[in-house]
Amino acid sequence: TARLAVDQNLVDSINSNPKSTWTAAINPRFENMPLENARKLMGTRLGMKNNLPTITETLEAAPSSFDSRKAWPGCIGPILNQGDCGSCWAFGAAESLSDRRCIEKNTPFLQLAALDLVECDGWDGGCEGGE
Repeated sequence: TARLAVDQNLVDSINSNPKSTWTAAINPRFENMPLENARKLMGTRLGMKNNLPTITETLEAAPSSFDSRKAWPGCIGPILNQGDCGSCWAFGAAESLSDRRCIEKNTPFLQLAALDLVECDGWDGGCEGGE
């Protein structure tokens, strides 16, 4: 049988941590889903080089809490469901650009289409993942 993406043993292992501040559970979407199917949703390609420069400047401390929905009302779109398509890269880009456009231009929110990126980017694998 195929290995499951999430099983009760994993959930029990996570929940056995006495220092944990949350309780794990199996999301119905992933119940009985083979690990291979879940991997397709991740849209990752392993083995990328870590050659980014190190940031050496000192940054000010981040606030203890921040809610972008309150900071920019009407500019933060809903969380979208990519379904069974390994296109998190496209959804992440389209959603953040949609929000950013509204914030920067002070214009009404316009949801950009992640599917346009999935279908039109010839360098990535469509629903099989991308970068």
